[in-house]
Amino acid sequence: MLDQKVVSYIGFARRKKAFFIGNQLEERIIKKQICLLVILPSCSKHREEHYKRLLSTEDIVILTEDINSETLGLKKPICAFGISDKNLAGAIKSQLTNNITERGNKNEQR
Repeated sequence: MLDQKVVSYIGFARRKKAFFIGNQLEERIIKKQICLLVILPSCSKHREEHYKRLLSTEDIVILTEDINSETLGLKKPICAFGISDKNLAGAIKSQLTNNITERGNKNEQR
């Protein structure tokens, strides 16, 4: 499950028109306008590799659990999304990487 801060940041990005999915995401990646790409587990390996080839930077976060599209206010399920605002991308990336490391630490303690 996503942290509430991440959901809030994504909401800010949507209001700012800096949140992209689907064909718009691919177009923005090609134009080098995406600062952060988040890939969900529901994304196929082929699509994931395609995105990685297009966006050849380290600004990719691969999540280990799916996001309910209704949580983000979307009607259809998604496999990846991109953020074009540099500040929001940094905030989302730091929150997601913190959540991933915290889960890893909890699993190591068990």
